[in-house]
Formats: sequence, C-alpha cells, structure tokens
Amino acid sequence: MRIPAKVFSSIYFGVQRLRSGVSEDQISAAARLLDSSWAQCEAHAIERLRMVHGRNVDWTWLRARAPTSRSELGAAAAKAIETAPSTTRFEVRKTSGSTGTPFRFPKDRQMTAWMDAAMWAGYAWHGVRPGDPHVRFWGMPLAWTRRLNKRLGDALLNRQRVDAFRLRPATVRKWYFQLRARHATYAYGYPSLIRAFIEMCRAQELDGRELGLRVVISTGELLSPIARREIESFFECRVVNEYGCTESGVIGLECERGVMHALPVATWPEIVAYDGTPVRDDEGEVVVTDLYGQVFPLVRYRLRDRGISTSKVCECGRELVHLEISSGRSDSFIQTPSGPVYDAILAYSAPSSVQRFRVWQVSQTELLAHVVPGAGCNESVAAAEAAHAWERALQGQMRVSVVPVSDIPPEPSGKLRYFVPASPEPAGELQS
Repeated sequence: MRIPAKVFSSIYFGVQRLRSGVSEDQISAAARLLDSSWAQCEAHAIERLRMVHGRNVDWTWLRARAPTSRSELGAAAAKAIETAPSTTRFEVRKTSGSTGTPFRFPKDRQMTAWMDAAMWAGYAWHGVRPGDPHVRFWGMPLAWTRRLNKRLGDALLNRQRVDAFRLRPATVRKWYFQLRARHATYAYGYPSLIRAFIEMCRAQELDGRELGLRVVISTGELLSPIARREIESFFECRVVNEYGCTESGVIGLECERGVMHALPVATWPEIVAYDGTPVRDDEGEVVVTDLYGQVFPLVRYRLRDRGISTSKVCECGRELVHLEISSGRSDSFIQTPSGPVYDAILAYSAPSSVQRFRVWQVSQTELLAHVVPGAGCNESVAAAEAAHAWERALQGQMRVSVVPVSDIPPEPSGKLRYFVPASPEPAGELQS
C-alpha cells in the first residue's frame, strides 16, 4: 500500500519540530515575502542585519565590508564551533570540497530553518511540497554508519536515492523500475549525474516518460542548454535550475517563466566588483550575507562564481531580482576499469590531513594528485593518507600518485576544479 504524501509531510514537520527546524508558518512567511515588493525584501534584509549585527547597520555598513573567502574564515569557523555557548542550538556543516578546499563551519538552527523555508517557498512555484515522493541524484557517504543514517533519512523523507558512486547499468535498471513503481513527483540532483543515468537508461531502452516526473530540479553545478534539453526530452517534464551553496542554502531559483530569481529570505546575494562595489547589469562576483544566526553569520562571503543581476520585469509578476550565473562548478567522471565513477567521490573520501587538492586522470588505471597538507600536518603523512583513502574509495581499481605542494592556484574564473578528466569536456558544455 502506498503511503499518502501528506503522511510524509506530517513526519517531515514532526522531525523539524524536534530539531527546532523549519515550520509551516515559516514557509508561508517566506512565500509572502517572495511575492511582495523588492522594497519590502530590502526592508526585511536590513531588519535582519540589525538583529544580527546591531541597530546602526545600514546598506553603507554592509557595502563597506570587504568580501571574505573560506580560506580566510577557516580558523574563525573552528573557533566559533569550540566557543559557542552550550545553550546555542547549532549544527556543524561541511562543504563537499567542490572547489578542492572543504570548509567546516557552524550554522544556527534558526538560520538553517529559514534556509529551508526559502527553499520550500520557491519549490512551491512548481507544485513541489514537503512529503512529496522524489528521487535524489546524489552521493552516498562511504562510512557504513553514515550510510545507515542517510538510508533512514531517505525513508522518512519519502525519497529514493540514485547513488552517484554506484552508477552501473545493472543498478540503474533496478533504480528505474523502483522509481516507476514509486510515482515520484520530482527529481533533484546534479545535471551531469542525471545525464549519466539517462545515458544508461537509453542504452537499455528504458523510457523516462514512464516515471511520471512533474519537474526536475537541477542543482550543484552549471546547467548547460544541452543538459537541459536532454533531461527535458528524456523525462518529458520541466527542468528548473537552482543556484545555492551548502553555506547559505538556495540563493536563486527559476520561476514558472524560466527566469532565475534571488530568494532574499535567509541570505542576501550581491553581484560585486573585485573591490566589493555592487554592480548591476554587468558581470561580477557572487557574494552572500546571512540574515539569521549569531554563532557564525557569513558577511559578503565569496562563492567564487560569476554572475549578473538585473531588475527586468518578469512575466511571473514577482519583483525579485534576476540572477544569471555565468561561471561555476561543473562535475565530471573518473573513468575506471569497471566503468565511470562520479568525481565527487574524491571530496567525500579526502582525509582531514588534506587542506586542498587537485586530481588528474593519467590513464584508466592511474590518477595523479597534488595536495596541500593541513596546518601542522606532515607532508609525507598527508600524501600517504590521501593515496590510501582514494585508492580504497575507488575499490583498488586505480593507482593514485600523490605529490605534496604548497599551493594550488585557481582557474582564471576563480574556481578550483578539483578533478581534471583525461579528455577535455566538449566545448559549450560548461556554459550556463
């Protein structure tokens, strides 16, 4: 017997109440804000900034703050975790290391609740609500205890997971028929991973239309026009592009008319010049400022992405600023003797002794890695731990040679691509 989505919705909000997470009232408040005027959104941001940073805060105060990056905040984040009052409800989060530099930081429950409120208010534009059956194209932790927790979470959230690290024709076939029986409302995940799933389905003559998806939410990396068309064609449903980060949640989301809007509920996004001066109708760097939380609120935090913001009138009727992200993250696959493996496995399995890394595929059985050891870590130990961790994660199929280095320069865009495939990506695939 299929359990109604409203039962899972009740479970979702019940769990959220236990952990001081998002409530239905917060989602409604976020929805009202997103449907209000841009002036009201600005007033909300200033009110929240004053609650967090002091009553004398204004736009001049914010724009005078120099943008900061994760490399500058690492020590402060660690100190905030150690010194936060025991009465403060927060969780320790960690980025996946998509830029080659994992970042561990505290996040107030109040902030994460409003991050979720903004997300669900935006998803509602496309008929997606908490408790709806869905599929998540994502990675699965490698440690068995964390895998068990994820499986429990998937069950409670009415979610099926397509594991990025077990993508094989046989498992894809099994997942396909499970999804067809589930009648999922929507899918969520990395577009490159979804395209790999589609390729294996087509090779087995499996029809994506039979899954009955209403919408696919693309996240985590740039969505190319080619990827959008391929996903829409296979599932015969709408693809909605989401822009966000682990640190501050969903920052932008496409509306019903296909225009990406800023979601200034929990975080305030800006497009700025290198010196931090806001720019409009011209390309600049994306920075975000948290509007909730006291433990470690981010202020003008650099995402190392490039974009443009405009105030064009949208046919959806909302006054929200338009966001166009022009450069950012794009994932690839490691080619192993038994088949492709999603490159995020490198970030999932990187040891704590490694501060930053970049890996090249040398051959189908060999990887070359440059690693920057963490503070106080011995170079040879960090290199040995990295080689062992990655070879184990890849099930002994690849030999990993590791070279300790003092620094790894970013690409011209500011991004640090942590995996470089043996063959370059086709031209046009990294365009948004």
